[in-house]
This record gives sequence, structure tokens and C-alpha cells, in this order.
Amino acid sequence: MCFREMNGPLGGPFFIARKRKDERMEKKSFKEFEEWAAEGVKEYLPDKFKNCKPSFEVITKHSGCYNGMYMRTRGENISSVVNMDHFYSLYLGGTPAEELLKDMARVITVMRPVGMRDSSNIILDYKQVKKNLFVRIVSKEVVADSLKDYPTYETDEFILTYNVRIRFTGDTYGSLTIDNDMMRRYGVTKETLHKDAMESSAKLFPACYDTCEEIIGKLAGEDQMEGADCIPECIRKMVIVSDKYGKSGSAVLFYPDTLERISRKLEGDFYVLPYAELSTLAFPVRYEDCMDEYIRFICNTYDPNNDGMVLSHNLYRYDSSARQLSVAVQAV
Repeated sequence: MCFREMNGPLGGPFFIARKRKDERMEKKSFKEFEEWAAEGVKEYLPDKFKNCKPSFEVITKHSGCYNGMYMRTRGENISSVVNMDHFYSLYLGGTPAEELLKDMARVITVMRPVGMRDSSNIILDYKQVKKNLFVRIVSKEVVADSLKDYPTYETDEFILTYNVRIRFTGDTYGSLTIDNDMMRRYGVTKETLHKDAMESSAKLFPACYDTCEEIIGKLAGEDQMEGADCIPECIRKMVIVSDKYGKSGSAVLFYPDTLERISRKLEGDFYVLPYAELSTLAFPVRYEDCMDEYIRFICNTYDPNNDGMVLSHNLYRYDSSARQLSVAVQAV
């Protein structure tokens, strides 16, 4: 069996430089830019922020991580975060200083979540947090050492982080990644946090593992399935693994019993292509000679906006007898 590395669209945003004759900024290092922004943004903030000291932290999300700046007023435990990587790119592209600072202030004030004070109280109570825990999956290669201050679960080339879902108002939700300080305040061990997060995550974001054929049937209706015959059988029978709402995504592979249930559905051992954070492909071993079809499917359908960042280029195999998932083919 031949397995070749897939190439996905991993490039970052491209910014076109804009220049103004009446305003030129001497280019600063990223650290200098952070210091400049922390001081300058205060001019555009309401009075209640005047005495707040900006804080900087590496923020981790399902799509990766970035350098963030935030300000917390007295009595608040969470706040909106300014993506400093994004603003530094705009700065290097020539965006005027006043425009940058006004936009940063808008993130800090206008975009502050509704109902945040109530949510702040909720995240201090582990009894309430426990019911709203969920896991996210990221690539070790992407996050590098940025998670050293967070409790994590590592397996192969993947890292699971623990997050708490926060309801702001109505159907508006946000989330917060639990760090080591929060875990200590809760008075729980990492083992307990992991167990609780797995159980809660499976309830909040149930695993989905429908075949492509089943998905087409749900979307088009059973009476429209005749046209699906033109799709190769290996594609129709493959399983697309994610969660019901596309939030936890490929992390569902590590939910209790998920791999066993997929194995029963596919009648034995199967291969796994965990190509993106929010979506994974699984297919029976009898289709291992159809690898090019699966690679072609991924390359033609992968969308970083919907699927998240690339998670892995490797091929995994699940041994149903040993109940073990391991690398079958290492991409080079």
C-alpha cells in the first residue's frame, strides 16, 4: 500500500500595505508593538479601564494559538481578547496607528460578551463547571510549548485541552480553556478533570460517525439515492467522524467507546485519517487499496474555515482485537 502526504492550504492571511503621506510609523519588533499598544489603547477606552493594566498571554483555541492582550476590570474573571498577531500583521502592512488602536479598543469594549459577570461566577464553581466541560484536540506540532501552563492529555501527535462552555445570553456561547491555576482552585487532579471532561464532552457534543452514503440519504432523501451510484463504493462506505455540532470535532476519537462503536459499524479493523481538527475519515481495511481516492477526497473538500487546521498527515489503524489506535504509515 502506498501512502503519500497530502498538501493542504496552510498559508496565513495576506495583507496589502497601505501608506499615508501624513502618517508613517517606524517599524517595531513584536514586543515593542505590544508595549506601544498597551499604552496607546487606553486613550480610546472608557474611564473604567483607565487604571487597568493590560495582560498578555498565549491563547489556545481549536484552530491553533495566538498572542493575546486583555484587560479585566475589578470583579471580572474573563474578558475579550485582542489578537495581537493579527494586529501586528496589519501594522506591518501599513494600517495607521489610530485605526489600529481604535479597533483594539472596540474588541475590548464593544465585543465584551453579554452576561459576562454572571458567567464569571459560574466558572468559579466546579460543580457547575463539571457539567460544561469539553475537550478540544490540537496538533503537538502546531502548539509547540505554548500549553505548558495548561493541564493536557497527550497521545501520539495529538494534545487534548480541557475547556468550559460558557453561556452568555440566549443561544450565545463562548468557552474558556482551563489552565493549571484554575485546576488548582477547583481542587481536582488532572485525572479527575480528564474523566469529567470526557463524560461531559460526550453529552454536550455527541460523536457522529455516519457513512457518506448515510449523509447523502439524510440530505437528499432516500428517493434520491439512485444518483449516488456514480460515487465510488469506497467513498460511499467511508465514515466521516466529528461531533453533532462541529465543536469538538476529531477529539471524539478519544471519547469512551467511540472507536469500538465505529469498529462495529465497519465490521472490524479500520483505518483513520485524522486530517483536520474538526473532521476525520475512517474506512474498513478492505478499502486500503483505495487510498488515492481518500486523499483526493480530502484535498478536494478540505476547508480550513469549516474543518479547522490540519491535524495530521499520518495514517492510523484501529486494531479491534487489541482496542488500540496506532500509526500505520508515517508521512515523510
